[in-house]
Amino acid sequence: MVLGVIGLSDGVIHGPSTLEVFGRPFASSITPAQGLRLHSQSVVVSGANFPAQESIYCHFGFTVVSGKFVSDSEIICISPEAEESGYVQFRVQVGSKFAHDQFDISFLFMNAWVIDENFPNSGGVEGGTDVSIFGRDFFEGVAVNCRFGKLTVPATINTMQISSSRASWIC
Repeated sequence: MVLGVIGLSDGVIHGPSTLEVFGRPFASSITPAQGLRLHSQSVVVSGANFPAQESIYCHFGFTVVSGKFVSDSEIICISPEAEESGYVQFRVQVGSKFAHDQFDISFLFMNAWVIDENFPNSGGVEGGTDVSIFGRDFFEGVAVNCRFGKLTVPATINTMQISSSRASWIC
């Protein structure tokens, strides 16, 4: 927002000048909100009032990386590698202050999934066959799809099969 004001110095009007007023930077979401623990990727931060002229940093838990200004409503950060899998708090720092975030924003560092087997390995052409995919390092709460040729269907985690070393998805 730009406001028109009259310049005053020693009580003398010197003519019009402008004063720019900026709202507090605000981070509302990140996309994607998860990534592989040992692989960096671009994370788009959506929000408002991001300034082009100040330093921007992204905090993935306790790890801080530089952010790149795209527009007043978008910045990009490169996710760091993480020592452990799991959720960390995500925050944006503009200059020396944190951007406001109304909701807690989290980033999930995941291990690469390991698929051990799928069963059955065939089904009828009409579809409708449940396919179980067994493996390790699957996370609940992450949207997963299975693709059969050109058809993509949502998968659900089989909570009866979750253990520390093995889990399954059903497509």
